[in-house]
Amino acid sequence: MPSKASKASTGPPAADVPAAQEAPWQPEPAVRAALRRHWDLRAELRPLQGGGASRTWQAGDYVVKLARDEPAHFTAGLRASEVVERAGIATGAPVRTRAGDLCVPLAAGRPPQVLAVLHRADGGHLSMHAVAPSVMGEFLGRLHRILRGCPPAGAWTPGDVLGHMTRGITPAQPPAVRQMIIRAVSDVSAYYRTAPPAQLLYGDGPGIFSANGTDISAIIDWGGVRAGSAADNIGCWTAYGATSRIPLPAYTAAFLQGYRHSNSLTAEDAAAVPLFQRLRIASRACYLTDPDALAGVQAWMRRAPDGPAARFKSRIMGLVHRTFVLNASSEYGNGQVCWVPLIMGGAARGLREVGLGTDRGAAREGDPASGRRCRHACKEPAGGAGE
Repeated sequence: MPSKASKASTGPPAADVPAAQEAPWQPEPAVRAALRRHWDLRAELRPLQGGGASRTWQAGDYVVKLARDEPAHFTAGLRASEVVERAGIATGAPVRTRAGDLCVPLAAGRPPQVLAVLHRADGGHLSMHAVAPSVMGEFLGRLHRILRGCPPAGAWTPGDVLGHMTRGITPAQPPAVRQMIIRAVSDVSAYYRTAPPAQLLYGDGPGIFSANGTDISAIIDWGGVRAGSAADNIGCWTAYGATSRIPLPAYTAAFLQGYRHSNSLTAEDAAAVPLFQRLRIASRACYLTDPDALAGVQAWMRRAPDGPAARFKSRIMGLVHRTFVLNASSEYGNGQVCWVPLIMGGAARGLREVGLGTDRGAAREGDPASGRRCRHACKEPAGGAGE
């Protein structure tokens, strides 16, 4: 199976462990034993090209995937792919074990290894640059409408993603690069403090397939699922989709037009898209120290719109003031997840770890371990077009 296009690594803790630090391990014997035991699958394993955090094999009509991921998060992605496939979009959905499980842990220790058997998607990899931006936008809008009804349990939170990025800031990086990442994280953290509608997201650049070489027939690789604003996915896909032929502002405009054909989008979420475009670009600099690679990321960032993000930041801070100053008497304990501690805890901890943050108020108040819940800071996912 061809691998999907290169994407940013904005995943949290499991992806923080450099592959070079792992003890050498040949997984095939353990994979074969697990396939026989849990799926009664005895087909020959033929290696396929996999991503940096996974290995894949063809086994008869199926694809076997061994991922370096937490079982709960890997399960969240498999569960989402099942939901989307039942709604009519092929995803390479999982084949459940004889016990009805979506996946099984394969090896103890860190990082964890999780094994799944997937249906093989028909066709071959389709570059998103071969698809019109309006078509890509309409497709993502359909995905979001389906995923809105999928539980986010196990998915990465905004705090997971932003915390992972801040831990990717290193003293070896030039000051301008470190500031680029800090600013992108700070702007998105501020946006999430306004408590935008949140739902389960695909999370990464599109791993799309085509059965006829032209039209999208499937979307695979559900390993980046996260919960958050629809603007997160839109920012990611548009940042990767723009080219010198269709610059980012024009690509984004056409993409949003297509998105609105299949889903609703609030003005606030649309205005936040540049924040997530810059976040996705900045994420490519995380953990990097190679000067040439970092210079390429900086050049990419210079092509991203800055004005809309800067103007929106001032609107964000006004909303934050109204939410957390005027509603300072918020009650806790109604069972709705509060995004603020999930965001501020992860980002603030990461900044402290690299010596760029403090332990003042917001960081302590935003510790996810506190288990606080807030009535005012959360909303149920908004209904989409036609729902």
